[in-house]
Amino acid sequence: MQKRKSYIILARLAKLFKGIRVGDLKNYSISQSAANVFFLAIWHGADSILLADEGYWRPAAVSLHFSLHCLSLSLMLLDQKKVKRVLKRDKYTELQKRQKSVILDPLFANIGHQEAVDYIKSPRVLSKSQLAKDSQKILDLREFASYGPKIEILGDAKTKISVEKHYPRQFQREIKKYTASLPSYFSDVSQFVSRKLDRANFITFTQSIMNLRKVLLDGHSKKYHRSDTYTLAQELYSIGTRQMMLGE
Repeated sequence: MQKRKSYIILARLAKLFKGIRVGDLKNYSISQSAANVFFLAIWHGADSILLADEGYWRPAAVSLHFSLHCLSLSLMLLDQKKVKRVLKRDKYTELQKRQKSVILDPLFANIGHQEAVDYIKSPRVLSKSQLAKDSQKILDLREFASYGPKIEILGDAKTKISVEKHYPRQFQREIKKYTASLPSYFSDVSQFVSRKLDRANFITFTQSIMNLRKVLLDGHSKKYHRSDTYTLAQELYSIGTRQMMLGE
């Protein structure tokens, strides 16, 4: 009886999304998680722009990378094959057991930063995009900002400090350059979603974004940010969803 009720509810929901089978709605919670991470990317991006404008270069580098990392995670969650591979990992299984419930959060703990960069750069995702071209460099900048230069012990109490190519002025120029490119990164993701995502995932993802905007952009999340950060977040949202809404 309970199964029949659940099926009826799914059938009614399916009518709201023409062209989607009842079985497709099982992925709706995953699409909601993808939308949630998409909004995290927006806020990290807005923070990085503001931090760079005010000369806080290291925090800007960290927020910039996490914006791109969340964009990658968002696309990963919409990739059923990728999700299935992650779910099979021992690390995910252990996290799931400790939490005693099936939730999607362990996916994030189970995906490394380099793996997210490699995913964006893969041929079937965004290999030719500006986002793919810059993501590795931005990860390198973030690691330098978080952990400092590499230090090598040469012996006889001598040390060698390698700043690689991250000299102060160059570091600042690169942060400025990549934060200025954030709108193009969001545009790359928007175009990918509208052109290459299958119809079921596309509709549930865009619907989740529209539903969550009231809470994750205009509502509760807004209270944790300055008004100028919110303005930047709105701009990134518009760019990041423009192509999706046209595609819908």
